[in-house]
Amino acid sequence: MRNCIKEINQSIKALLSIRAFRVFITAFSIIVFFISFTSFKGVTASNEMYPTFNKGEKLIAMRSNSYTYGDIVTYKSPLDTSDAYIIRRVIGLPGDTIYFHDGTLYINGAATDEEYVYYDPSKEGYVEGIIYTLEDNQYFLAGDNRNYSVDSRVCGGIDSSVIFGKIVFSTSKFFSFG
Repeated sequence: MRNCIKEINQSIKALLSIRAFRVFITAFSIIVFFISFTSFKGVTASNEMYPTFNKGEKLIAMRSNSYTYGDIVTYKSPLDTSDAYIIRRVIGLPGDTIYFHDGTLYINGAATDEEYVYYDPSKEGYVEGIIYTLEDNQYFLAGDNRNYSVDSRVCGGIDSSVIFGKIVFSTSKFFSFG
């Protein structure tokens, strides 16, 4: 009788370990499936996004295909042949008309308040006075540090096909990479 109970216990343990293994494999497969379709990308901030991000700050982007005003995105610049991804803020949506005057952004004729922008009118590098009208698949992307940002003011609307996704997390806020 004692041997019978011992064998039953061993059989139950074996079944539980097989079940635990199946649960692990299923969970692992779901995670791999999720990551492969949402895709995350690590990027590093540059001076163009100051003061929102500091140069060298480590950021995580998640693949997306839906953007709105104020989203911070990463994309492949049409002016850059390297594999680098650039970080900029969405300030214009498909069909919008964008205009800059005296440091103010106008979207479809209405002045906007951009609290996040760093702009020093005494320094060169701020492009304004040009009217941009975006096509159906284009976004207007600009750096928050307007004096030092090469962005849609230089290269025009950015096609949605080169935008990877939205910045969703700053690892530098939680971890030190010194």
